[in-house]
Amino acid sequence: MNLKPVIWAGALAGMALSALPLPGDWARLLMRLARPGEPGDPLRLAALERRRAEGKLRALGAAFGELAEGYLRPVTLPDEQALTRRLRGRLCAGCGDYGECWAGERNRGARLLCDLIARAAVRPEDAPVFEEGVTPELLRRCRRGRLLAERTEDLLEDFARTRRAELRRGAENRLVSAQFMQAQGLLEALAAGLARPVRRERPRLRVAHGAACASGRAGEMSGDSHLVTMLDERRLLALVSDGMGSGPAAAEESALAARLLGRFLRAGAGVGLAVETVNALLLNRGGEDMFATADILVLDLVTGEAELTKLAACPTFIARGGEALRVEGGRLPLGILERVRPEPVRTRLMPGDALLMVSDGVADAAGAGALEALLLDGAGEDPARLAERALDIAGDACEGGRRDDMTAVCLVVSDAVGQ
Repeated sequence: MNLKPVIWAGALAGMALSALPLPGDWARLLMRLARPGEPGDPLRLAALERRRAEGKLRALGAAFGELAEGYLRPVTLPDEQALTRRLRGRLCAGCGDYGECWAGERNRGARLLCDLIARAAVRPEDAPVFEEGVTPELLRRCRRGRLLAERTEDLLEDFARTRRAELRRGAENRLVSAQFMQAQGLLEALAAGLARPVRRERPRLRVAHGAACASGRAGEMSGDSHLVTMLDERRLLALVSDGMGSGPAAAEESALAARLLGRFLRAGAGVGLAVETVNALLLNRGGEDMFATADILVLDLVTGEAELTKLAACPTFIARGGEALRVEGGRLPLGILERVRPEPVRTRLMPGDALLMVSDGVADAAGAGALEALLLDGAGEDPARLAERALDIAGDACEGGRRDDMTAVCLVVSDAVGQ
């Protein structure tokens, strides 16, 4: 940081204040406030810059919060009652059966028009309302049934088009709002971090890791993705994501999920907020045809606390002192339902623990018992070799049968003190 402009500004302010006819104590106090630090006092200048940065981050976070609220405008769908009145005017005016259709408990006219509006609302975007023509069932329900398409189709299609556009706008705005909320949360977390005293704690744990992966079909891209990285000086992230199916489309979905989750978590977002934001994006991209599982482990190397978050992911296996532990998780993947909020499982890892995360291609073929035995028998073995052996076991189990994409990530925890 270049301190010269700050120092010169403080010196000039001090000279100006010294010329004012103030009592000695007040003059000295004002001069100290105007002077952020002396050339030989970088700690005071650093503290001042931290406070200024904190204030700016909080102000920007508040602005993002208002933007998030602004994008959550209510969705304004077309008025179905007004449409019913227009349809009735076009189709029913002057009809001899008008009184019978629109009076009494039967109310056939209202039910018919409501059914037509519902038909228009659920039709695919490019399909006409009367794609199959006027059906015999509609002809039986309305004296003017043969005129239905001619007199009502344009109103119904305009209603459906407007409704779809408004729903799409609402979905896009919700995603933008979620992103602004994400930014607000990150900025507030950064501001809070600046306000706290700086304390550096050395990691007490050390983690060696290895991974192995294989495509289910020779020459085809695997639909699995994985990531092992440090989020900061004390938190480690391990992640496995399995895209729907296999090949390039599945690979794209799983890679997108893994990449964005890693970036959000590295920026300081909580796992729940990161999952919700990525889920909203996948929903917006593909709906039911595009989704990805997520198996997320965040390990604090200072405390040993581990948070495991699973979305349709396989169990995580932990070997400790000759005993095998298993962590189950949620059943719904990313990209299926709005506002997915999985419940994380928290545990504590200790020196000597070995942990295995796998995609369903490994878990389904090998079976939980074989994977637990692998960890227990391989105590002290290189984690990369353990991951490869997990794939070997799964491959042997499905030899001659259909193979799925396979990924295994293995972590071995040791004591970092003295290393």
